[in-house]
Amino acid sequence: MLNRTTPHPTPTQQPTEPPVASVGNYVVPKGSDPCLRVQAALQLRVRYTDKAKQELWGDFAVNPNRTEFSGNCTNQTAVLHLHFQEGDLLFTFRKNHTGKTFFLSRVQAYLTYQFHQATGRSFRADNSSLREFEARLGHSYQCRNRTLVLAEGFHLSALQERVQAFDLQDGKFGEAEVCREQRRTLLVPIIIGVLLLVLILIVVVAFLIGRARSHRGYQTI
Repeated sequence: MLNRTTPHPTPTQQPTEPPVASVGNYVVPKGSDPCLRVQAALQLRVRYTDKAKQELWGDFAVNPNRTEFSGNCTNQTAVLHLHFQEGDLLFTFRKNHTGKTFFLSRVQAYLTYQFHQATGRSFRADNSSLREFEARLGHSYQCRNRTLVLAEGFHLSALQERVQAFDLQDGKFGEAEVCREQRRTLLVPIIIGVLLLVLILIVVVAFLIGRARSHRGYQTI
């Protein structure tokens, strides 16, 4: 769990409009070379109890312009720490030498925020049994939208994310491996296009056969 040595500042009030997450670009170096790069818009969604004892969900967007980041890498792990006024996020990626892949194995989250009419303002989550954002070494993981359940009442959404741990060339992302959800989304228009093409071919073939039969009928007369 994240250790804090200084008290949190007084939480800000809930915005009047739903928060909009902006894409941040976070790079962790190892020596002179980047060893981890995370590009994503991050949103936290937590469940809280209000003064009427109702359970509600509150959303918080991480602002990359107001977020400090640091981290470190070894031959086995790559860690990214994001610190913002309202809390912290700690991502741990691991290398799978056997499968020659990397993946997100753990996320630790801490948020202090005063949601509307909430009776509490501190929320924590620590999930160390993840296997997310997995891609082959030298490649990057890419997805439009993934939501991770860090705890029963604490979710993390990564929007427009692209991630790569280890084996970055000059700090640039390797070839993207698209997530399953996005591949299924892309597959639907492809299937529709193939079906339309087949239908057009059937109509064209039927038309040509009809013309050929009609032509043979004229010759017989």
